[in-house]
Amino acid sequence: MRTSAYKALSVVLMFITLTLSSSVQAQYKVPPGFSVQPFTTIGLARPYTIVLAPPKFGQYAGSLFIVNRNNFLGAEIDYISRIPTSGADAGTAYRFAEIGASDPYGMTFNPSGTRLLVSTNNYNGQNNGNVLQVSPDGTTSVYSPVGGGNGPSAGLAFDPTGAYGGSLFLGFSALDGLGRIDGPGQNASLFSYFGPVDGTPAFIGFGPGGAWDASMYVTVISYASTWNILLPGCYKVSTSGQLIPFATMSTSNLMNFPGEFAFAKGGAFGTDMYVANLGSILKVTPNGEVSVFATGFDSVTGIVFTDSDTLYVADWYTNQIVQIKAKPFWISLAPSSVIGKSKAIGTVSLRSPAPNGGAVVTLANTNSAAVVPATVTIPAGKTSATFTITTSSVTDEVDGTVSATYNALSDSADLNVLPVRIDSLTLSANTVYGGFDSPLATLTLQAPAAPGPITVNLSSSNPTAASVPASIVFSSGQRVKTFRVKTAFVGSNTTAAISATANGATTTANLIVQAGLKTKQVIAYSPANSKFVRGTTLTVTVTLTDIDGNPLVDELVNVIIDVRSTGQKSLLVSGQTDENGQLSAPYTVPTDISQSKIVVETSFATHRPFLKSSASRQIYIK
Repeated sequence: MRTSAYKALSVVLMFITLTLSSSVQAQYKVPPGFSVQPFTTIGLARPYTIVLAPPKFGQYAGSLFIVNRNNFLGAEIDYISRIPTSGADAGTAYRFAEIGASDPYGMTFNPSGTRLLVSTNNYNGQNNGNVLQVSPDGTTSVYSPVGGGNGPSAGLAFDPTGAYGGSLFLGFSALDGLGRIDGPGQNASLFSYFGPVDGTPAFIGFGPGGAWDASMYVTVISYASTWNILLPGCYKVSTSGQLIPFATMSTSNLMNFPGEFAFAKGGAFGTDMYVANLGSILKVTPNGEVSVFATGFDSVTGIVFTDSDTLYVADWYTNQIVQIKAKPFWISLAPSSVIGKSKAIGTVSLRSPAPNGGAVVTLANTNSAAVVPATVTIPAGKTSATFTITTSSVTDEVDGTVSATYNALSDSADLNVLPVRIDSLTLSANTVYGGFDSPLATLTLQAPAAPGPITVNLSSSNPTAASVPASIVFSSGQRVKTFRVKTAFVGSNTTAAISATANGATTTANLIVQAGLKTKQVIAYSPANSKFVRGTTLTVTVTLTDIDGNPLVDELVNVIIDVRSTGQKSLLVSGQTDENGQLSAPYTVPTDISQSKIVVETSFATHRPFLKSSASRQIYIK
């Protein structure tokens, strides 16, 4: 049964294709010292795998070859494109060979470099797939019928050293494993079985030597349902076909949907492995450490190095080949967005050490709120130098660029100077009881208010439950101010978003206002006399109910006697209300008091707040 795991990539790519048709151009992001730009934008249809033609591939040596899965969404012809990387037509896509509605995936060149091989899933309607070979003149024939219903996946690579028998290896999307083809015309045999998992090999390659050994490497896509058996990621494969985890999701969550990979050729890219991973490119060191190298792609499916300074990427959805190139000279700013009156540090860098006498770099600036020095010198033998950018206070964002020029080399970086905005909005309590608590809100600006006073507009998403002042003003130089959030009784728990806006930016803190309980307290005496003789013993009863008269049970009540003539207070009783919401205690009227009334006070503490928390009643003395 064909596995569903490798189909996952097709499902994801189809989702991207169908749902992102109105999206804007991807915003590519690469580290400082690299440039990124579209290389080919016309003539491609769902570009997938990308390879570089070797020197023996005739007049097209050095060109990029891309398999186009044009039939992915309809009954069209799949084909291979050729793109020159140099010359007047560099970046132009030419249709090189048509391969029918074949559902192509992987590509590689034979060891002699004279034939281009392509793995397909449905060549001439044969659902068990084939490996095709294409000559430099575009003639196509079958290299291997694969056989056995083993539809190939995207992986396709020859063993370059003979350690694995010199065979052609390919991924099996049906058998969750790797196959091997020992020669032209031969069927594929199973080389490595991954086990009963939803895991499919995506791409296959061999280590280039040096910092890497010559092992076989394979990227694997798998569903979460079988991650306990096989995680997505990159694995080594032993000569006996055993999978050895190398850089999987067990070591890095970044490696969640890996595809084609390529080994850098030294230079600015180092000697690391670079892996296509949906919208990003990951960098993997020879010891398996994973980091993000580039982002902003819609769906990276193919990746290849042409030299030590140039990487080409197939971006499936945008139908583009994107070029990432190392710069010989560049400028970077840290940070690139600064608050007015703060400083930024600029760095100018050379790929090679500066010559004797140093490298004098000319600086220029188009940001009216920033000042840069006229020049900065990279010392002899060094590759970089820094300079300071000073900025002034602004009331609106000011954008511009800082550029650097050395000999015929130039580069620029964006600089944004921002007005002072809110750094944080905090509440003394994020959960309060309505009508009881008024939490203190603290506003902190990113920097002292400048160039003059800053007005912060305040609002509440639920002013009935939690209200705030309309605004608060920071005088010039002030950075922290506070205000109260006034709450009201609510019938049920509710949330109010407290927002503060200054200079076009809004910060929000959520306040949960909980419902309190409206209550009634009744103090009664027995006997029910209007006045009592000194020395008389009476019973004081406190009844506690909600607003509808329902008794409040097990609430802690304190009954306090306040003798006004002496100014003395004493606790008569402290206890919990009974099933009727009552608490009673005897009280004897003192015989030595001179004032004609005594005040009985009650209060209660509970796990719930009450809108009315105390009551009192006088005892009149005859």
